[in-house]
Amino acid sequence: MNVAREPTPTPAFDALTVPLEPGITLVEASAGTGKTFAITRLVLRLLLERKVDSLSRILVVTFTEKATQELVTRIRATLRTADRVWSANPPAPDGNNVDLFRLKAVHGDAGRAIVQEALGSLDDLAVSTIHGFCQRMLAESALESGIPFRTTFVEDDTEPFGRAANDWARRRLLTDADDAELVVRAGDTMQSWIKNLVRPFRRQPHTRVDYDRLSREQSILADFVTSVDETFEAEKARRHLLGFDDLLRKL
Repeated sequence: MNVAREPTPTPAFDALTVPLEPGITLVEASAGTGKTFAITRLVLRLLLERKVDSLSRILVVTFTEKATQELVTRIRATLRTADRVWSANPPAPDGNNVDLFRLKAVHGDAGRAIVQEALGSLDDLAVSTIHGFCQRMLAESALESGIPFRTTFVEDDTEPFGRAANDWARRRLLTDADDAELVVRAGDTMQSWIKNLVRPFRRQPHTRVDYDRLSREQSILADFVTSVDETFEAEKARRHLLGFDDLLRKL
């Protein structure tokens, strides 16, 4: 006999009570559910509970520049509101600060000095995108990371990729009419080959290209992937360029 078991309910997330112990906490949340609000409260709790000794020891990482600015603004506003809550003449509790009064009830007057210290070091707050954090760490540790001091970050690497593809076409297609005919007949553009073949190949380190040696079409594609990858890397090294994937990989 099979007995159906009720699924274990997912515990609700409360930024004011969730344990702040070392480790990973995965929170599943859709848009508009208060992720930014929760982060501001977690930052405050990390300070109040002395999980960190200063604001400079907290790193907040997000995906976009817009989200970064939103987080900075909201964290600063939360600290300023907390300062008023802990002041000698606090405002009346309302929907914007009632949770901070709950934290004050837990941590008492000792929280006032912590909040004021954080307000005095707001410039130490580290909020950035994932790639922005990587870029800053590599720049600050240029000698250890082996990154040239004069390195240019490129958000759009279409141009060096396109040059690498054109170099391959000149070497292989202009000297071999049969290969050129196969490429033309396929109807694909080299840009689509870069997107669908080269980029996935580059994102998997130590990957090798395996193909049917008897297939001329597969031989062309394999040669394209490896040649464009090598030419692209050589040009980036020569011009001291770093792209998004390079930042993650090199850090």
